[in-house]
Amino acid sequence: MIFFVLVKIDYKNVPLINRSNTFYSVKGNNVYDRFHQFEADKAYDVLVCGSSHAYRGYDPGIFESHGYDAYNLGSSGQNIRDTYRIVKSLSTKPKLLVIDLYTGSFKGDGVESASELITNVNSDNLAKEIAFASFDWRLSSIYMKRILEQDKEPIYLEDESERRGLYRGYVAKSDSVQTEIDYEKLGLVFKPNNFSFDYFIDFLDYLEDEKMNVVFITHPIPNKVSLNEMRSFDYIVRKLINNRFQYLNFALIPNLSFDPSNDFYDSHHLNKSGVKKFNELLITELKNSSLLP
Repeated sequence: MIFFVLVKIDYKNVPLINRSNTFYSVKGNNVYDRFHQFEADKAYDVLVCGSSHAYRGYDPGIFESHGYDAYNLGSSGQNIRDTYRIVKSLSTKPKLLVIDLYTGSFKGDGVESASELITNVNSDNLAKEIAFASFDWRLSSIYMKRILEQDKEPIYLEDESERRGLYRGYVAKSDSVQTEIDYEKLGLVFKPNNFSFDYFIDFLDYLEDEKMNVVFITHPIPNKVSLNEMRSFDYIVRKLINNRFQYLNFALIPNLSFDPSNDFYDSHHLNKSGVKKFNELLITELKNSSLLP
């Protein structure tokens, strides 16, 4: 009864339940629009999945300018376990599936990723699978909140520019780095969680069985960040992929002209300028690799 009341009663347009624990996500914001604008029965030329590196780093508009129909299904903190579930839920396969791999997507307990998706995806079956695939009472609680909120309209708490800037799942960020960043402390040691690589192996087997056209990508990072973590990550990923699919790691390509201050808006996310450079470079590489016609 208390749970029902906390979900149904709002305070300053936000359900009270969201103020009781930080693991509850709001129904709305750009993630709601991203999944509800997605056309599930459409065979996109390019479909992107992954964490915020994905939805901030791959602009369907740039792909369109080259003649490719693209969509972006990235979400905050989306880990490989939930990427796997999203891809399995697709009713129509894209012509090319782009999976952005980021070291952070293999860390943590995955609750941030699952919470946002359970609350906002446009498929009850997918939400249920994410909620109950792991035995975590928090995810079950989030799913119950989803059921109780079915009659509620989405709310938008983020900056208005975020919503206006949403295009086919991508959200542009034009800001450049405004604060001092201690790059020396970044990228030193890779410490994955204890479940992501098991899911990654299952995901690879699924993609191979389904004969999907897939490329795994890691987008550029500022050249001031230590490459120790990225090299460890790259080694593990390549060993697991084992030449079944292509993996393009732009973080380890030397002499890429990405400026830490002007092409990123923080220590690891590309801004609009960086996305333009990266996507043009990526499309050229995908063509050269015969992954795109």
